[in-house]
Amino acid sequence: METTSKHKHTNRLIDSTSPYLLQHAHNPVDWYPWGPEAIARARSEDKPIFLSVGYSACHWCHVMEREVFENPEIAAIMNQYFVNIKVDREERPDLDELYMLATQITTGSGGWPMSVWLTPDLEPFYAGTYFPPVDTQGRPGFPRLAITLAQMWEKERAKLLEQAQRVVAGIQRYAVEMAPAADGPMDLPGWLTAAMEEYADRYDPAFGGLGGAPKFPPSQALRLWLALLAPGQAPLRDLPSAPAVLREMTVKTLDGMMRGGLYDQVGGGFARYATDEAWQIPHFEKMLYDNAQLAAVYALAAVQLGRPDYARIARHTLDFWLREMAHDQGGFYAALDADSEGHEGKYYLWTVLEIRETLRHPDDSELLIKHFGLSETGNFEGGNILHVARGVEELAVDYHTTPGELQQRVDRLCGKLRATRAQRVAPARDDKILTGWNGLMISALAIGGRVLREPQYLEAAHRAIGFLLINHMEAGRRLLRTSREGRAHVPAFLEDHACLLNGLLDLIDSTAPHSLPGTMARKRALELADTMLKLFHDPAGHGFFFTHAGHEKLFARLKTGADNATPAAGAMAIRALLRLAAVSGKTQYRDVAMDAVAGFAGALARQPSMFGTLLLGLVEDAQFMAAQPHFGGVVPLAGMPLAAVTVATKDPGSAGAAAPVAAGLVTVDPVAPLVVTTGGSFSLSLTLHVAPGFHVPADKPRDREAFATLARLRSDLPLATQEWHYPLAQRWGTGPEAAEGFAGTFTITAHCTLAGSAPLGRHVIRVTVLTQACTATSCRPPEKLTVEVPVEVRAPTSQSG
Repeated sequence: METTSKHKHTNRLIDSTSPYLLQHAHNPVDWYPWGPEAIARARSEDKPIFLSVGYSACHWCHVMEREVFENPEIAAIMNQYFVNIKVDREERPDLDELYMLATQITTGSGGWPMSVWLTPDLEPFYAGTYFPPVDTQGRPGFPRLAITLAQMWEKERAKLLEQAQRVVAGIQRYAVEMAPAADGPMDLPGWLTAAMEEYADRYDPAFGGLGGAPKFPPSQALRLWLALLAPGQAPLRDLPSAPAVLREMTVKTLDGMMRGGLYDQVGGGFARYATDEAWQIPHFEKMLYDNAQLAAVYALAAVQLGRPDYARIARHTLDFWLREMAHDQGGFYAALDADSEGHEGKYYLWTVLEIRETLRHPDDSELLIKHFGLSETGNFEGGNILHVARGVEELAVDYHTTPGELQQRVDRLCGKLRATRAQRVAPARDDKILTGWNGLMISALAIGGRVLREPQYLEAAHRAIGFLLINHMEAGRRLLRTSREGRAHVPAFLEDHACLLNGLLDLIDSTAPHSLPGTMARKRALELADTMLKLFHDPAGHGFFFTHAGHEKLFARLKTGADNATPAAGAMAIRALLRLAAVSGKTQYRDVAMDAVAGFAGALARQPSMFGTLLLGLVEDAQFMAAQPHFGGVVPLAGMPLAAVTVATKDPGSAGAAAPVAAGLVTVDPVAPLVVTTGGSFSLSLTLHVAPGFHVPADKPRDREAFATLARLRSDLPLATQEWHYPLAQRWGTGPEAAEGFAGTFTITAHCTLAGSAPLGRHVIRVTVLTQACTATSCRPPEKLTVEVPVEVRAPTSQSG
């Protein structure tokens, strides 16, 4: 371990390549990186392990470091009682996913920084996220909690070991439930129909996106929606209303994200998520994986939907990463921090005075003040997060010009703002290079180069491939996960192989087939696919493990098919193999992929909207197979019904007595038929019952990672307004195991106004509630309850007198 005289403390993290670990290298905590040395010490000294997992761009990770890990008194407690291990979740996604499951099982939610206490055998017995230095707002202070756990380890170890066994059993059970299992029936039409219904239930008609605050970009869903909206898509052509619903969800979401503060209006690129439902207030960190996925989505949508403004967003996002986040030899850096100068978002905020001083000309200043909705008071901590308050289409009328010309002027002025902003203290850059995330950006550059006709993007994609093949290949054979400053390490995971393979396939689609780059890309793709199959495919079962035999053996080995912020590794592997079969004509790739799909059939039937990437691969494959009948063996998309995207009109009098709707541990009472006049208002109340011993989260839980209880109303009837009211949340207990939400029987109410254009007659309103049953220590999978309410629409009664 190296030491330095510039700092009072230097620990073992000083030799790391991870910027996140290096941020903690001078803490007084005796940190270890994950590895055999730390584990051996824990076992030889019979000490529990404190595992802290985070990443360099994480705001709350910085807060906990300043408040807890830099405190010498707290560090002394940690060093006395525990072996302390720090992990960068981006370098070790296998550890992050496994122990995040433990955190979610233990607390009902998760997030970073993740704090987990383990036995020397690496089994988790207690977990949480951020802990403050002293008791506050129901959270125990870290020192008190650490001492309590240390005392229990000495005096009540059996309880902790029993808890560890319960958590491990829960994770192992989850691994079995989520992994591909026995062959299931292939029902692509049914999966797509159900997925579209789930998306529509979660869709926010006011601002776009899925669900409420915090709101994350639904990147994989958008790719699937665009695929289903592609010209000539048979199932949508056969159902007149479905394209309109999908198009509305797609456009509203894309518009909302690009107009909001989620998008960096000055420099380009997207933040990780918005803290509000209107996309206005971002959590400012920028991640490579988000920007790669969104750049591809906006480029495809620009051409498919005829929206030049989407092309502008795609270009500016790619340009930002090429300009500020690219290695000079071709790879792309991982992330940009949320904080600068110790404050979240400070780099991105503007005052009215700063705008005027930068632009100098009053007309220019007033244009941007109007366009971006700046105010003297600001919208975030005294400053302004720029968002499009008045679009160029509206302002062009005032300025007697065209929207295109006005947008060019705005962009020139934003260039001046960017030059001024560059003089500020910039957020820290995580300059490690991750193979999987680079694979996503290679895909985005290849797609952008092809559909936007920008050769520079294709050149950048080829350079990035070259960088990875030179710097992330050990002895020309073994792919590695991460590198920084020329030091590559950590054997690559399934995510790395599958994302890089899809990047190669997008390059193949974008490159002349008989050119040298095209030929080399095909050769590399075949080699990489064969390696992926050899390392990760489960010949005894179905699908692909996230780790291979050369990785560290832990108490569970996971297979992933459901998407998260990044596309699921297993789904990306399936999609890549289906695409490679189409490109190469080698049907064995398709056979393996479809075997994995059959294994996921049960999970797809239960919650298909979680499998956007897998469904995208199947839609692409079905279109290809329909055009290549000699391949055979697949149900083409032609004629597939998607009727569940809208609510069919029913006769209210035709149904029998309604029964309560149940979804596991939550039930909802039926709702009596309604009689409404066109243009009139009505209220609709739902009474829900939660099983004894359980609660469901509030509609706006304090924990941003919690699954919020959400009600949505959909109908073929046009609604002018829809406003939901929830009861006040209850709170039980104190400390990290405190519960908050609704228990027993409670009622939520919608107040709605029917549009004056509503057709007379009998209709059906469909109400969906998304929720999750939890105890104080664990949560069940999310549940969906749907109630259909008969409605008779009548003409208003005329009055005279």
